[in-house]
Amino acid sequence: SGFKADVAHPCSQMVSKYRDAGLIEPWDTSRIPQFANLESRFLESSIFKDEGGVWYIPTDYAYTAIAWNNKEVPEADVASLDVFLNPKYQGRISLPDNTDDIWSLALLATGVSDWSNLTEDQFTAAADWMRKAHANVRAYWSDPSEAAQLMATGEVLLAWAWNDVVAVTREENLPISFQRRAREGAATWFCGYINFKDAPGSEDKAYDFINAWLDPGSAKGLLDGFNYSHTNAEAMKTITAE
Repeated sequence: SGFKADVAHPCSQMVSKYRDAGLIEPWDTSRIPQFANLESRFLESSIFKDEGGVWYIPTDYAYTAIAWNNKEVPEADVASLDVFLNPKYQGRISLPDNTDDIWSLALLATGVSDWSNLTEDQFTAAADWMRKAHANVRAYWSDPSEAAQLMATGEVLLAWAWNDVVAVTREENLPISFQRRAREGAATWFCGYINFKDAPGSEDKAYDFINAWLDPGSAKGLLDGFNYSHTNAEAMKTITAE
């Protein structure tokens, strides 16, 4: 619509849309010293890397899973994603206000872990599950701060959330845990940076920005502040188990 940015931070499923719209150009990886240390699995797609160049620099990854108040909700209740259907928690759950996360929940809950070739029956089953969950929803969160605040006040006891919701609430010594091992599983995702064509700002600064992101020293800040992992394998080696 006319807004001009230099770089953007989409998650992986969105990159094809930017490419199809002709909005981005490849990165010059010769200007990114840490590029060679990125985990190769994050670039194993012709959408991200092809004969035309490298269109995407993956930087961070984590999960969408159950964030839960461990003082109010028994651990046994979060052993399954069907906890979001439990009438005991009516008006006490929050789900994400975005298509990717909420459909990942509904599909996992109905037994689908690969939604690249969804059948009509699988779609219908997930939609029906989502409608049942909707009856328990107190609020749909649009960003992690909103989800964290809902949990911090005690208004919400359960959320389908990202790692940073747990990081933020634990900083405040709140009893929030993260259940990544529900019977049906959890969703994982990764995000990164695209380089816009005809950007108004300095290309040199764009590369400075990316190089700062990929620097091994950034990994600890990413982990401490958000509970996210870094795509730079060498950077993650600097993080101790403790």
